[in-house]
Amino acid sequence: MRALLLGNGEPPSVMLFRHEASKADIFICADGAAAFALEHGAWPDMAVGDFDSLDADVLSRLREHGVKIETHPAEKDDTDMQLAAECALKLGATRFVLLGCGGKRLDHTLGNMQVLAFLSGEGVRAEMTDDYCKTRLVKGERTAIMGKAGVEFSLVPMGENVIIRELSNVKYPLKDYHLVQTRPLGISNVMLGEEAVLEVEGCVAVIIVKGENCR
Repeated sequence: MRALLLGNGEPPSVMLFRHEASKADIFICADGAAAFALEHGAWPDMAVGDFDSLDADVLSRLREHGVKIETHPAEKDDTDMQLAAECALKLGATRFVLLGCGGKRLDHTLGNMQVLAFLSGEGVRAEMTDDYCKTRLVKGERTAIMGKAGVEFSLVPMGENVIIRELSNVKYPLKDYHLVQTRPLGISNVMLGEEAVLEVEGCVAVIIVKGENCR
């Protein structure tokens, strides 16, 4: 089951939003993101949060339309996006796309990266996407980065002990390299073909792929 989680950060383009919404089996809005969804003619299956950033009339429209509302107190341990992710997991989602996760609040952007890490730990496939890039996490596995020649991507360590055992079919290959948090060596690499090989050992690495294939 594919879940679309829409956050209340910088909104995606209408084209990207409608593309992802059309593929989703379940669509959950985190708090004020519901206003963006309704503005563009999309009704979520569920809205989650403390609703401190959603107008009361929008919340009323959601209820009248039969959208499931899960209300949480303003003082809580989890972010609204984390709550949305947990709801989708309970409903059986195994593939996640997160939109509206960036913007002016760097703390919320980093918090949404933690939501990706949480979902990765739950054994599901998840990516955070906007109109400029998409981000997913890889941990202790050999995988492919799909795209095309010339597409730019970056690797960012999400822990102290990230070892890139192999990174090939790229402009700047790596082998048995310890990627550290104190030096941004993994930023702005370039694919040489449609598929690059990445093998990671240890902690979590982040893949950020930029280009038309993110749209």
